[in-house]
Amino acid sequence: MAQSRRRRQEAPTALAELLKQTAPGKAAANVVLSRATWLEIAGVAFAKRTRPDRVERGTLHVVVVSPGWAQELTLHAPVLLERLRAKGVEVERMRFRVGDVEPPDRGGIHAPARTHRRRPRPRSPGSRGRTSARRWSGRP
Repeated sequence: MAQSRRRRQEAPTALAELLKQTAPGKAAANVVLSRATWLEIAGVAFAKRTRPDRVERGTLHVVVVSPGWAQELTLHAPVLLERLRAKGVEVERMRFRVGDVEPPDRGGIHAPARTHRRRPRPRSPGSRGRTSARRWSGRP
């Protein structure tokens, strides 16, 4: 006589709990870093020229405007990684690639538009437009 076994039905598991049970690299692949958080971590100078792309297997991929900025960020990576960890973003390393970057929205804070032109410097009456010393005429 075969007894039929009934499976005990359990309550559904929350997605966050399932992600905690997966490998760290796979769970971190779903992390998205917002531009506002990146602005706080990287600062205004770096955030204007970079944007976070994705976190994959413990690596934060960042898009930069030029190879020079990629080099600069490589030198600052240890400090940036420390700031990321302080914000709760679990990353072990950063990778940079050159691409298109739009400047972040700074909430309407912009430099004021120039409304006036710079005045020309006054010239001395005998200069006749020359800004350097008079040329030697050959006379003592």
